[in-house]
Amino acid sequence: MIRPVLNYLTPYDAGLFAEDLLDYGVKEEDVVNLQSNENPYPLPKTVRDAITKASASINRYPKPNYQRLKTALSKYTSAPEETIAVGNGASDLLDGCCKIFLNPYDAVVLPVPGFSMYFMLAMLRDASLRQILCGPPDFKVTAEKLLSEADDATKMFIIPSPNNPTGKAMPKNEVVKLLKATEAAVVVDEAYAEFHKETLIPLVPKYNNLIVVRSMSKFFGLAGLRIGYAVAQKDVARSLESARLPFTLNNIAQEAAIATVGERKYFEGVRDKIIKERERLMKNVGQLPGWTAYQSDANFFLARPPKGKTSEWLLDKLNHKGILIRDVTGIPGLETPHVRITAGLPKEGDKLVEALKELS
Repeated sequence: MIRPVLNYLTPYDAGLFAEDLLDYGVKEEDVVNLQSNENPYPLPKTVRDAITKASASINRYPKPNYQRLKTALSKYTSAPEETIAVGNGASDLLDGCCKIFLNPYDAVVLPVPGFSMYFMLAMLRDASLRQILCGPPDFKVTAEKLLSEADDATKMFIIPSPNNPTGKAMPKNEVVKLLKATEAAVVVDEAYAEFHKETLIPLVPKYNNLIVVRSMSKFFGLAGLRIGYAVAQKDVARSLESARLPFTLNNIAQEAAIATVGERKYFEGVRDKIIKERERLMKNVGQLPGWTAYQSDANFFLARPPKGKTSEWLLDKLNHKGILIRDVTGIPGLETPHVRITAGLPKEGDKLVEALKELS
């Protein structure tokens, strides 16, 4: 009755949450959460007011074309409204791409290490996965590497840029090489693009196989409301809208997103603080005995603990100190111990570094 592919899939594991550390004797308000790449800064009052106002209409369905949100996103991205599709988080748009491009047994090419969600979404369409190792020390993704495993069965490339968990962006010239060399869909996940300060959206009018997927969880700090969008040529955007279930974005999410886009300068200032903290924390962790911290273009960075220290042991010790970071050991391309560390508030970074010093 249940499709066989489900035997190979498990529910997404987001790691521990602050409330889970109560078992360690840690109060929820004392937890340092540096594991989920969230924005630690508060939302502007205009956004909070929009959320409060929208809560009065939750007994009504939202208008299903989300035109007001698309208008706001068009102004933000400089992309025409008809080239924008929206969804319940970036994952919803990535799922939509799999819906509209993949038939059973089609091939999907993607670099590893990479976000586990890509694998799940492709497998649910009965697609075959072709993983291209782009490992340490530079984690560089090139068109040549990706094309080396492509053939007539390849219908989609999925490229995280910047990559999660490596933090590295694929150079724009390499993406252009790929776009020119293939007729397959090239889906670029730009969930962290604002921290890289570079986007491929201006290339969309030139390449009909380019789909840029964005998130409002990271830069805009709306992780709890689940808002994503994609920019593609209008026939692709229309297909994504057709494949989306109705009312996937609620009234509160839409109004919060519109208000948030209107506070661009505020969030750019927050972004600069986060980048500064990323560089500071990355340097401090990298200077600890035996640690390696890799350069990043996102709001987090990848790090390798000292030899002999397993990430499981490390996270358990940190959890008892009320600190959460992400264990990425064992994902394809990262067989040895590695952790991902979010750039949070400076005081949070200081607590992490002090804890790592004690554990080194």
